[in-house]
Amino acid sequence: MKGQKNLFTLSLYFSIPPVAILFVAIRFLGGINTAFAFLVALIASFAVDYLILKGIVKRLYEMADIIDQFSKGKLPSVNRLKSLRGKFDFMVEPVLAAFELVFGLMGKLQRTSEELSYFFSRFNHSMDLISEAAGQIATSIEEIAQGAGEQAEAAQETSDNVNSLSSLAEQIAQQTRERETGINTILEKVGTTRKVLEDLLHQLTLSSETSTLSAQKMKELENLTEGINNFV
Repeated sequence: MKGQKNLFTLSLYFSIPPVAILFVAIRFLGGINTAFAFLVALIASFAVDYLILKGIVKRLYEMADIIDQFSKGKLPSVNRLKSLRGKFDFMVEPVLAAFELVFGLMGKLQRTSEELSYFFSRFNHSMDLISEAAGQIATSIEEIAQGAGEQAEAAQETSDNVNSLSSLAEQIAQQTRERETGINTILEKVGTTRKVLEDLLHQLTLSSETSTLSAQKMKELENLTEGINNFV
């Protein structure tokens, strides 16, 4: 309704110059009544202007409707916009160029979005791999630490065993030295005893011819001396 009112007002404004021209022409050429001539000129001019402006405004409204749909996020039909070509190429072509630019940007944005989605997918996959590797490294470090603790305990136990063996070896060596000293003492005493027995045997031998008892004692001493010699 508002559009029709604006169209009537615009047609009336555009009718003023033609009305003046037609009024002058009819007045001088026909000689008819002035009021009638003015009315005829006004009606004729208004009708022509209205029809012309109606066609123009209709196309402008269609273009405005397409632009309004586009501004609301609704993609208009390009064929509908192309149908407005003809006498309005000077208006349609820039709008079509703007739409093509926007569509091109939308295509690039879509491709960029797909590339970003692929990138983030790969990035998330890489982060998962990194997290898994970090977990494995942490587990390995923990196992190494546990192994190091076990090795330290084993080394301490080995050291304790070595110390025990060293102490035992020292004790054995000390006992060996003590036994060696005891054996040497025994050997010295045996040697002294053997010497005494040999002297006694020699003395008894001298008197063996005169005493049977001495002969028996001498035999016992010989056996004792032989036993001592075997011991040494």
